[in-house]
Amino acid sequence: MTEGQTRQFLPALMGSLRQEAQDGVLVLEQNDGIRHLYWVNGNLVYLKSEAAGEQFGNYLIRQGVLDWDALQELLADQQGTRFGDRLVKWGLLSEQERDDHLYRLMRQILLHAMEHPIEEMRWEEAPVGGQLDLDLYFPLDYRRMVWETFLDLANLSDVCDLFRTSTDWRWEAPPDLLDSLKDLPLTPQMAYALTFLGKDPVGFETLVSLTGMAEEDSARLIVTLWALSGLNLSKGEMPSPARRRKPSQPITPTMVPILPPLSPLPPPATKPPEAKAPVAPPAPAVPAPPMQVRPPVPAAKIQLADGLDPTGDLGTDPDTDPGAPTEESLTPQQSALKLFKRAKYLLIQDRTSETVRLLEEVVKIDPEGPMSYEAWLLLGRVRMANPAWSRRALEAMQCANKLRPNAGEPFALMGELYLRKGFKVEAARNYRKSIELNPLINVPPEVDMTLAEQEPEAPKPEPSVWQRMRSWFAPAGNS
Repeated sequence: MTEGQTRQFLPALMGSLRQEAQDGVLVLEQNDGIRHLYWVNGNLVYLKSEAAGEQFGNYLIRQGVLDWDALQELLADQQGTRFGDRLVKWGLLSEQERDDHLYRLMRQILLHAMEHPIEEMRWEEAPVGGQLDLDLYFPLDYRRMVWETFLDLANLSDVCDLFRTSTDWRWEAPPDLLDSLKDLPLTPQMAYALTFLGKDPVGFETLVSLTGMAEEDSARLIVTLWALSGLNLSKGEMPSPARRRKPSQPITPTMVPILPPLSPLPPPATKPPEAKAPVAPPAPAVPAPPMQVRPPVPAAKIQLADGLDPTGDLGTDPDTDPGAPTEESLTPQQSALKLFKRAKYLLIQDRTSETVRLLEEVVKIDPEGPMSYEAWLLLGRVRMANPAWSRRALEAMQCANKLRPNAGEPFALMGELYLRKGFKVEAARNYRKSIELNPLINVPPEVDMTLAEQEPEAPKPEPSVWQRMRSWFAPAGNS
């Protein structure tokens, strides 16, 4: 098979790379941009794209996680960290949410790579530590990605043409094929087709005639199993883009790249025995200076609702306090209090993402307890620091308001949030409500409280069905 032919059939190439356990980068120059597919031991471990809209930041804007201003701030804040790590550090996403978004983006890149024409293709062999930068790795579920992406392929006519013209291709299956696919959602038709696959080599047209499946369904099943090591090409020329091919044999690659073992440390140098110095007479005892006690870290930055501070001293880490009770002996209220103390301690150290996770854990452990109100309020404050999290900040303040409807602090925070976003009327109404509940709350001077008296405009009634029909059929110029 020539290089010009192999450029059109990425699903077959994926099966070839999997079977040969290749390491390298498959670079696809397509009509909408360049895409890079990174392989380690036959596993697709990372994908990136230069096509418009397939960068992680643009994807997050489309998902409503970021706005344009927040994306520019994140890109400007380099600090030697990756973009995904900055999302977690800022508290915009948890690590799990970040990885879920990355997976969905990469599946989209792979699907588009299969749907768009390939103008040029090249294979760059690169072992781990070469072009495959270790910073690119994250736990990509290869089996799930292959299964879901190949099921979404709308047109496999090119793959069917490839299989029909490659009359010498035959595939073999391992004896435990059905058991190895039990984690995947097989349809009854697929399970029936798998019974015809085994050690006896089977060609494309033979499988179509035995199973009674449509050609595209049979081609989809073959390329999917081939990319998952469920089938291996035993006869015919392997469609490989690699310059140096490894021997074709059934291989089950590991799901995680295996790093080379660390080199052993050199043995410690031995020192010659030192001559013993004469023992000097003991010096007279000198009284030790009085021990200085280090003051605790001030907590002036963090203000809680109505002046309450249930955490006490924040100068020590609650997790390392020797006098703290064990986890087994704690009630839900005590566990929530301990986590809340820990969250405030981490916030002082600017560890925002960890603070957010602990506060979310507090409201789960004790949803209606005394710490839940304080946790929702502090969570709203932390989220307000980032413009892209305005909606989540507002949700946190509304949860705090539900727990204490007569507290003015949630309304004051909502007013501050609306003021930052430029909604002056909503800001004034929330500040008015906050001072009605707590007259000691300070209202910023830029808030025009007279706007709070404006009545919201009543929504216009929807036209009836008869009115809409009359407007459709009324002659031009008539009301």
